[in-house]
Amino acid sequence: MKSMRVVVASVAVAVSVGCAPESDVRDIALRIGGTTTVMLPVTAGTGYGWSVDAARSSGMECLVVTPGATKFPSGRVGGAGEQEWHVEGHAAGQADLTFVYQRPWEPVAPAARSTEIHVSVQ
Repeated sequence: MKSMRVVVASVAVAVSVGCAPESDVRDIALRIGGTTTVMLPVTAGTGYGWSVDAARSSGMECLVVTPGATKFPSGRVGGAGEQEWHVEGHAAGQADLTFVYQRPWEPVAPAARSTEIHVSVQ
């Protein structure tokens, strides 16, 4: 079972779902100008990180997506951490945002994991 923490308007909500390990799907509703912080799990020392897959994402004109900090509470190689992404509602509309977990020097290799987020901006 995977866990993703979503922070909306400074209120943390823990979401735990049982999904296939290679993909997750989430739904988020935002107001124009509203922001959400999406926390994605990472493992220190592996070289893997999350990025937005522009080819698999759509409706991005209604969002502003920016990377935040990557945090490793244990400080150990191989330790669990979280990479944060800030998602802001820029204009009314629907967007499908796809994050992929891969090594940046292996862009043609299939992603180890992916997470899809459907965002509705009102």
